[in-house]
Amino acid sequence: MHRFVGVLWAGSVSAVICYAEYLGLGAMLGAALVGYGDQSQAMGTLLIVLAACISCLVLCAKRFPVIAGPRGASLSVLVLGLISIQSMQPTSGSEQLLILLTMMLGCTIMLFMATLPWVGWIFDHIPEWLVPAFVYASALSIIASATNTYLYPCLVVGEWQTWAIFLSATLAGLLWLQLWKIIAQRSHHPKLSGIARSLAGTSLVVGSGTAWLLYEVSSLKHASAGMCARLGLLDLNFWSFSERFSKLLANNWLDIPLQSLLISTAWGLLVGLVVVIESRTAIAALKQQLQLQLQQRSSHESEEIHLPLMRWNARVQALLMSTTTIASSVSPSRSQVIWNLYQPSAPAVFVHAISLMLIAFFASHWLAYLPHIALAVLMSLVACSMLVASLEQSWQRAYSLSHPGIAGGLGLWGVLAITAITGQALLGFLIPALWVVGKKLASKTLAKSKEQDTNKP
Repeated sequence: MHRFVGVLWAGSVSAVICYAEYLGLGAMLGAALVGYGDQSQAMGTLLIVLAACISCLVLCAKRFPVIAGPRGASLSVLVLGLISIQSMQPTSGSEQLLILLTMMLGCTIMLFMATLPWVGWIFDHIPEWLVPAFVYASALSIIASATNTYLYPCLVVGEWQTWAIFLSATLAGLLWLQLWKIIAQRSHHPKLSGIARSLAGTSLVVGSGTAWLLYEVSSLKHASAGMCARLGLLDLNFWSFSERFSKLLANNWLDIPLQSLLISTAWGLLVGLVVVIESRTAIAALKQQLQLQLQQRSSHESEEIHLPLMRWNARVQALLMSTTTIASSVSPSRSQVIWNLYQPSAPAVFVHAISLMLIAFFASHWLAYLPHIALAVLMSLVACSMLVASLEQSWQRAYSLSHPGIAGGLGLWGVLAITAITGQALLGFLIPALWVVGKKLASKTLAKSKEQDTNKP
């Protein structure tokens, strides 16, 4: 009974939290969609939610206890590609569907290529300090995004009130988390310890609830002109998705210029590369917990978790290519949310996917009153958990006896510097990775040429 309640709790609460994030991603995607008018944001959100549900259902069918779905970096590249192609060759809504399908074909090809041995060799030679540094930079990017998107409009209305609500609610969530973690560690009763761990996972609910309550008693709720507003209601109509799917089947490929198809395929390969990096780094960040969860199956599967997960991620993308035409990848922050609420569990991921669908079509009006400042608190608390875990790993690699030297510490600062200059955490990972792998390939080529010269008579 305790397991059933824990699974139900983790899946449903994590769905509410992630749904708020999907609304933001839906607005980003909707801005690039053509042919939907005022309903572009609703259609974008619907596609994002459906892609996340399909991804989670497929992965949990294979008993992978992770949450997958559209993510910011890959979606940004996808949106940029759509806007770029639209500027070069204006297209109608039906033509854009074919372009999206072509982009996702390129993305799927790249994901299947990522399961090849030589791609695995490249990722195996990425330095150990780079993944936690990338996660740390990503967490800071999440906080910056939350501040810019949700907190700044409130700061314009009332600076002191906004900071008071935001900091108080964030501190309440962090203190609640630490309190129950301490109780769980010091408790000698397994049942009490399990309850304490479950309550520790509710820190996101406590933080956002505190922000919501303080918002209701403040003058911020009377702000006008959309400043410091609430989430609002979106009309997510499944019939519009079915019409879109019918239109996709009825389209003619000959209506699209060959140049646009080639360019969209190239953009799709780029989106696929970003998805590969997102998923590989996410799996590396979650590897320890995943190995503990999969040890009961086979030692080989628990040791080599990257390859089976990447294969299933490619299959998920092949399914999404013909349905939502949106890229999807494993998410460390969303997986961490559901794990904090209960534990790594495939049934909880299943409940998460079903709950997302129910919220999208039947309960979205209940979340319409959630203020934006509560979303900023939610995103900041998720980012804080990522910051703590990645900083511990970076610190150990920089100063522990088993990892001598300061490469990890310097690498962290290098990734942060690249992220701050470019504004993209993905580039903070990509540039050092290419540099290190390029050096290893060059040294390997040089050693091989020397060996050939030595063997010459």
